[in-house]
Amino acid sequence: MEKVKLGIIGCGVIGTEHMKAAVNNINAELVAVADKIPERADAKGKEFNVPGIYYSADDLINADNVEAVVLAFQTNGRSQVAVKVLNNYKHVLIEKPVALNYADAKTIYDARKVGLIASGCSCRLSHFESAYIVKKAIEDGLIGNLQEIHVRALLGATEAPKINPPNWRQSNELNGGGILVNWGVYDMDFVFTLTGWKLKPKYVMAKMWPIEPTLNKRVDPCSDAESRYTALIVCEDGTVITFERGEFCAVKKETSWQFMGNIGTIRTSLLDHNDKKIYLDLADSKKGVVTSLIWEGTDDETLTHTQPITGFVNEILGLAEPFTTLDQAMFITRVSDAIYESANAGGVPVELKYN
Repeated sequence: MEKVKLGIIGCGVIGTEHMKAAVNNINAELVAVADKIPERADAKGKEFNVPGIYYSADDLINADNVEAVVLAFQTNGRSQVAVKVLNNYKHVLIEKPVALNYADAKTIYDARKVGLIASGCSCRLSHFESAYIVKKAIEDGLIGNLQEIHVRALLGATEAPKINPPNWRQSNELNGGGILVNWGVYDMDFVFTLTGWKLKPKYVMAKMWPIEPTLNKRVDPCSDAESRYTALIVCEDGTVITFERGEFCAVKKETSWQFMGNIGTIRTSLLDHNDKKIYLDLADSKKGVVTSLIWEGTDDETLTHTQPITGFVNEILGLAEPFTTLDQAMFITRVSDAIYESANAGGVPVELKYN
């Protein structure tokens, strides 16, 4: 089978992880890398023995030997580059979030050509064995009719770094937001994947908070986006979802999720992957709540960085379906837009309309 010839734009932390995955994938060949910082492009090209080293996105996109492109740079400008890739009749994999907002994402959708693969980076958590266990338990009706989903991932403040984090990370202009687009979109992808993409949010209420001034050395001095948010979502079928995400919080680490039905609840830790346990709580007419352990094990954390490239390549070769299609990535962007709209309006409910 002929290998998919990949080019990766962005030689930072995430781009480097994609490069590692590409050179170790038997169905891929990393033929080009690009970065606007020449020294960084040169260093990664040499490190991974890449024949094509470029200092602009356009030059990589126009390279004849590149047939699929991975976008691994800050959100601002990503949609314009994705459109160029598609207009050059090449496949594209876009890091999360797929765009600054839904309108921005739609420009990518409108540029998609028949036969080309255009995918958003799926949630790394969805590839774990534990995720399959939860998904199957819901499908098999172990909890009855799904009623509520609770996602909580609150991380306490760490020691102040010696150097400032990148300026884009909590920037509305460069990144489209803060913790919501950095990690919250993963939570949404995870929840919608495990529930078969059947849930359609109808109303959203949200609140956001910036980093506290006493902890602000954890972010760039120009940061203006949220460090913590809570969103309450009511879906068309009546299912209620609560998302809580925060970093650099004045709280001890707490990470969990629960899928609650009319007869039972599935619960586990969200981010702890070693010695992970999944519990099923069932309501018994005589005993009350009876808890059983339905799975325990350790998730393969290598999948968090290898699976996006593996899925992209396999999709191009017709070997597998994508975990997160462009349509699904756009759907997540629509929901995150509503969360920002509600939060910016002081928590006023926002109605999502799909027509």
